[in-house]
Amino acid sequence: MSTSVEAPSKSCLCGINFPGGFGVTSQLNSSRKRTVPGVSDYEDVLMEGMKHLTFDEIQHEQELLHGVAGEVDLNENDLLVGLEMHLNRMKKGTAYESAERQDPSYVSNRELQLAFLRASHFKPKDSAEKLINFFKHKQDLFGEESLVRDITAQDLDQDDLSCLLEGFFQFCPFRDRSGRMIHLEFPGIRSKTTVRTEMRARFYASANSVETMVDISKGAVVVSYLVEQYKDHLKGAGFAETTNLYHNVVPMKIDGFHLCFSNSIECLVLKACIAMLPYEERVKSRVHLGSHTECQYLLASYGITRGALPLTGLESEMDLNHHNAWFQRRILREKEQRQQASLRIPSTNASITHQQNPSCHDATSGPNSGNENDVLSLGQRVKGVGNERLHSLALIYATAYANGSISNRRTIVSGIIDEVHRHGGRFLKPDPQSVSKADSMSSEDEMRNIQWVELSPDEQRVKITQLFRNLRRRRSRPSTSSASIAGLPPFAAAAGASSSKQVVVVDQIGPNDVLFGQRPDNPGNQRLRELVIALSDEYNRTDRGEKKNTVSQLVERIQKNGGRFLKPSADHVGRWEVVSDEAAREKVSKQFRNVRRMR
Repeated sequence: MSTSVEAPSKSCLCGINFPGGFGVTSQLNSSRKRTVPGVSDYEDVLMEGMKHLTFDEIQHEQELLHGVAGEVDLNENDLLVGLEMHLNRMKKGTAYESAERQDPSYVSNRELQLAFLRASHFKPKDSAEKLINFFKHKQDLFGEESLVRDITAQDLDQDDLSCLLEGFFQFCPFRDRSGRMIHLEFPGIRSKTTVRTEMRARFYASANSVETMVDISKGAVVVSYLVEQYKDHLKGAGFAETTNLYHNVVPMKIDGFHLCFSNSIECLVLKACIAMLPYEERVKSRVHLGSHTECQYLLASYGITRGALPLTGLESEMDLNHHNAWFQRRILREKEQRQQASLRIPSTNASITHQQNPSCHDATSGPNSGNENDVLSLGQRVKGVGNERLHSLALIYATAYANGSISNRRTIVSGIIDEVHRHGGRFLKPDPQSVSKADSMSSEDEMRNIQWVELSPDEQRVKITQLFRNLRRRRSRPSTSSASIAGLPPFAAAAGASSSKQVVVVDQIGPNDVLFGQRPDNPGNQRLRELVIALSDEYNRTDRGEKKNTVSQLVERIQKNGGRFLKPSADHVGRWEVVSDEAAREKVSKQFRNVRRMR
């Protein structure tokens, strides 16, 4: 039995809300009119869009959708100059200009500007527009006083927090096969609230979803999931503002859209709506119609595996544990940042001569005096807490760095920089002017009069890579004696830093750590068992290769949440050793086998 559906009229489509988090109230652009085809000709919609793009543009958009586009090798300094030129033309009378007057260093931060450049595919003009929109929305949503500081959970009221914790928008705990973030929309579980409240919650979540520059470079895919119980009952309210936020405001590089439906009429109407998108966005969109299983298999063909979605059981019930864990990590990180800020006191022009006595240094927000956690560059070994911590971290990860890929090496370097910053440290070097003025002084007087300047992000990376090269030349072996200075940072797991030749010993067990042996009461072991039970049915149905992928993803999932796989140390009573990734995967595989036997 066939069913014919009449194509919506042109006037009907002009003001229709996109269902399911795609999120735009589309209006015809008078300067770029398009013919809306019939819904039965959806395949022609994509072809029509491709006709208006060049071959290279089509190729680029398809590579983005399928996650195979490479990083563009461009001169960052030239791009930043171009961005600055466009900002100077556009900023007059904007919130960006107000923020610049309050704190020029905040708006001109290199990392911030590079984030917007990467999110806009390295187009300086688009990046400038997005950056100006970012500060405008920040001012409108959180007030003038928030312009030159990061938004934290303390800026959210109770309604904002309730909206955020509902989980109808969230970021997957796993990435897709290309390593991209997966942004999920579940309109069916959202409560009715004001658009402003939803935008405040979304702004906070999206601004804190990107942890590193690598996340921005890889991009994100959006999955709007309206299958069965997740069908939108609010008829797309607020989705126009949502799409504007993600496309034109926050530094997110969206590489693809996937819209999942179980209602054929909704799906057909949406296909017609997609025809009204700009051509380059149209070719990155895909519509999937079917049940939970069918839609999830279709998503898997684009690298979004079922195990990456926070859905469990045959009915695909929502699992909010990872969303809540993400929020708790944000709270802890913000608390650490506040504690570090509270330790900073005004500069007393402390002398660097007392480097061997860290208590003589006063922490300050400016770089002209040191604190005990700063890393000082003097062209020689400095015996300070910050320098010793950096040296210890380099020793710990020397083997992983030497044997790792370029991507893993970058991750290790970024992790070490973050670890220094997490302890309130900075990378400092002597100001050349103060050194030149001190040439005629004695060594002690010269050190007393040195002024310090902070290294740029690129200089910080160069310093650490040079340190690794020096260690390799000296043929130093990785040491674990200083591993307990700061514990094992979570970036080690992401970089694949575990090595069979390298043993890291820790003193304290974290709440997400998985322990070897009979440890049924340990929270980390309990959480692992819950995850294994939730994924066991799918695991048992797959082939060997897919089983390995599931196990690897589960190990990465635990490690990204700050968890480690630990076994009792044979040489250190009461302490724990971090096992290799191979041993961790074997532990998870054994859990799957145990669950299968019990059933």
